[in-house]
Amino acid sequence: MRRWHHLVGVAVCLLVGGGGCASTDVVRARASEPGGVVASPSPSEAPAAPLEPPPYPVAVPRTVSEHVNLREPITLEIVDGRVVTTFAVRQRDARMVALAPRTLAVEASTPFTLAPHPPVDPAPYLVARQPRVRLRDGGTFTVWTCGAGHVWGQLLDRRGAPLDRGYVLTDPDTLVIGAPYIASADGEHVVLLYFSGGEEGSALMATELDLSATQRGPAPVATAR
Repeated sequence: MRRWHHLVGVAVCLLVGGGGCASTDVVRARASEPGGVVASPSPSEAPAAPLEPPPYPVAVPRTVSEHVNLREPITLEIVDGRVVTTFAVRQRDARMVALAPRTLAVEASTPFTLAPHPPVDPAPYLVARQPRVRLRDGGTFTVWTCGAGHVWGQLLDRRGAPLDRGYVLTDPDTLVIGAPYIASADGEHVVLLYFSGGEEGSALMATELDLSATQRGPAPVATAR
């Protein structure tokens, strides 16, 4: 099972085209393509280095759901200052979950049934995505999943140029499956949603990144991707 999940992670990395898939990668973005991320130099050319922790606080992840059906769509948005996500648990049995700001504690969980629909192909978690949110200072923050099963994040300025080399946001011992989701209510605190894989299936996890110390600029704009 774990081998299959790892192969899925490799496929997603190739689909997304993100860099920073190993500790030897140096992540950068093309200024002409805001948010675009490539790896340079190649692993064979770069010296090995340990994974560096990000220079901003990352909260301990919380489990939103111990089971999630990866073949059904996931949504993440900001509603009245709260983080709201919808996802399928098993088959078409779904949940709408509201998370409290900052703590990400589950405030409400409403069950519902997804309407019948043709099979989604490819499955949502295999769709190439590199989501981003706008920050208070006008820059952006982008995330992606690499083939090693880690979520990476990178700060970009208003022109899309990188402000850092990119950092691993998830525990190196945690296997992440598929593309992550992010949202921000204030342009400073970013909620990260991702799928954690294991022998028993996939769980939906949430954590918060505190980027307030990196921000200088105008009033925040709530965004989600």
